[in-house]
Amino acid sequence: MTNRRGVDTKRQVKDLLQTELPKVYRIALDLVQDKRVAPSARAKLISDLFRAAGLYADTDDDRQKEPHEMTAGELEQAIRDLEGKTRPTLFD
Repeated sequence: MTNRRGVDTKRQVKDLLQTELPKVYRIALDLVQDKRVAPSARAKLISDLFRAAGLYADTDDDRQKEPHEMTAGELEQAIRDLEGKTRPTLFD
């Protein structure tokens, strides 16, 4: 995104954010601990801090879904898979 003067404003904002990020992060941490800030605002800020820190990034792609995350079809398949693992085979 460039403005009328041909300056990449998106790049400028990113550069500014990178230089000011430690300061912004410290301010956010102070707000999270401030009891005068509404609990819902503090909870949202905590969530935003975790997201910014990359704690919500799904890097564990090999992780199997938990049963509460599965659809009915996925649950049925998981049950079949488990039953297949518990049945004796020719080599047992």
